[in-house]
Amino acid sequence: MPDDPLTAIRRTPLVHFPDDAPILWVTSSGIPGVTRNEIRRLGPPGIARFNNVQAFLVGAAANPGVEAELTAMGIKWFAVTAPNIPELANRVDELYGRITNPTPRGRDGRFPGGNGAEDVVIGSIDGKDFQFLLPATHWVTHLPPACCGEQGTRCQQGTIQALRRAT
Repeated sequence: MPDDPLTAIRRTPLVHFPDDAPILWVTSSGIPGVTRNEIRRLGPPGIARFNNVQAFLVGAAANPGVEAELTAMGIKWFAVTAPNIPELANRVDELYGRITNPTPRGRDGRFPGGNGAEDVVIGSIDGKDFQFLLPATHWVTHLPPACCGEQGTRCQQGTIQALRRAT
């Protein structure tokens, strides 16, 4: 992903639990050599329960340069984009839910229910406040909560959707 801390924070639920996927950095025009070499070294096997996808392109990482290079390397990728950070967090949570719990159940064990996170971490993303969400990234990489961020005093629609899936 390009140098974008807010997108990196929102991407963290896809890092560890349960598939151990590292965050690798790309640019707005392609994949740096060091990242390309690491992808080759890792030889990602893909997630069998998610159509053998080997790489997630989150936010601005989903750009034609990166997509073309991964395709040329034979890497199967899936893009997660959104018009704003709260909606990106919602879409990452939704994706996480589709991968880890493809048959959603409610908390009572009956259908229907959410298939996103069990809990939702919400923090401010106004100005440079994103650093206060950094401690949450460790939590969301090891457990299944969503990591949402808000601007101002109103809860954004993406966060509302993530909260609804968690209940």
